[in-house]
Amino acid sequence: MPNELSAGGFPLLEAHKAQAIAARTYALRNRGQFMSQGYDLLPTTRSQVYRGLVSENPLSSRAVDETRGVIATYNGEPINAVYTSTCGGRTEDAENIFNDAVPYLKARECAAEGRAALVPFTIKTTREPAELKEEQNVTVARDVAILTVQNFASLRPKVSDAWLNAEAPVAEVRSWLASVAKLAHQVAPTVTEEVNRPPAFATALSTAAFGESRGSTMLNDADVEYFLAVRDAGDIPSNNRADVAMLIRDGYLSVLPDATLRPREPLSRARALHSLARILEARNLLQLQKGMARPTTGDALVLRSTRGKDQPVRVAVDSFVFRQIGETVYPVRSVALVGGEPVVFMLTPQAKLIISKCGPHQMALRQIASRRLQTGQWNYHSAGRRRV
Repeated sequence: MPNELSAGGFPLLEAHKAQAIAARTYALRNRGQFMSQGYDLLPTTRSQVYRGLVSENPLSSRAVDETRGVIATYNGEPINAVYTSTCGGRTEDAENIFNDAVPYLKARECAAEGRAALVPFTIKTTREPAELKEEQNVTVARDVAILTVQNFASLRPKVSDAWLNAEAPVAEVRSWLASVAKLAHQVAPTVTEEVNRPPAFATALSTAAFGESRGSTMLNDADVEYFLAVRDAGDIPSNNRADVAMLIRDGYLSVLPDATLRPREPLSRARALHSLARILEARNLLQLQKGMARPTTGDALVLRSTRGKDQPVRVAVDSFVFRQIGETVYPVRSVALVGGEPVVFMLTPQAKLIISKCGPHQMALRQIASRRLQTGQWNYHSAGRRRV
């Protein structure tokens, strides 16, 4: 029972009683299914999921006890009480699956809240989405949004290819590194006029994020040469080589398509901002949290916490909104949610930024009103057994 129908996600006793009857009926109907192997059923999805006494829940056990001996029958025989944890919103007629037209297995909607659960909740923004034509800049729009919510200075409300491709000014890079250090609770690094070039930038970013230039501590000379597999590695000064190698190894500093780093040239804003966002996110310094969107009515987004509690949240009119198509996140004006989408959101003192994955390959990113919010996951597992 508790391994198929979550007591935390669906704490209704009557639902668990119905599941107990279904599980008991299925077990009785399918006794002897594996007789040739010396047992009746498997404790897996091939029969009924059961993970032992340690996985049992008081609510599930109560449902089993209060329905003891009760099964579902048709014409005096136990029905084939098949069930699924992921119906996709609708079941199918038995004859279309098993070639057996039994009258009690008919297609129907199976969303937990019925048809209302499938009504989309549309999030719209007054913010103009970035108009980017160069593929490498599209994902940077998300980075800029995240850093904007964290109050990084000199960021434009609507970025363009020209702005992202331009050289990152020393003053901007110095300010951004100070913001990284503040989030990491470190002292802002002392930088030179070379800080907008990859070698000095790598050392300064490592110091801002970790409190020290730690490349030489983490990597030996052989490691450094191994990770500096770029064509112009010889142009990297010796005192920066370890930090550059470490950031390349960890994916924080991007190598150009021609396998060069161009250490003597200033970084573009896109490369610098992407590095900042990547290292902050990897170190969990952005307070990104996970949850699940719920079926929503009215003008508030509803999110379910890990404790199974639903909480309405009003979305700011100037939200950042993104949608993921394939593996790429694109800025858009609106996104529709029907409930059940995984949500990642970021808390700041002034605002919140939410990333909502709309299905397996779709994502929405938005800044919402300033209220603390707990998140969680909507995990629904229907059916299972404790004992027959």
